[in-house]
Amino acid sequence: MLLSTTPVRHPPEVVALQQELRDGQAYWRAEVRAEVTEMQQRLRELTLAPRESLSEPRGPTARERMVQEILFENAEMLPDGLYKNLMDALVIRD
Repeated sequence: MLLSTTPVRHPPEVVALQQELRDGQAYWRAEVRAEVTEMQQRLRELTLAPRESLSEPRGPTARERMVQEILFENAEMLPDGLYKNLMDALVIRD
C-alpha cells in the first residue's frame, strides 16, 4: 500500500478552527509564563530580603505599649530623668 504524498486540504472552517486553537494555546502559554516569571521574581525578593524586615514588627509590641502606658500613668512618681530614660529605652531597636 502506497501512502499519498499530496497534502490534505481541509475546508476553510477547519483551518480557521485549527488556527484559533493554536492562537489560544499560544495565548495560554504566554499567560502561564508571565505568571511563573512573576512568582519567581516574588520568591527571589522574599528569599533575598533582609531577615529583620520579615520578622520584626514595625511599631511597638503590645508589651512595649503596656509598659509605656504604665510609665506615663506613673510619671509623677518617678525620680527626675528616670521617666525620660525609660521611655527612650523602650523605643530603641536592636
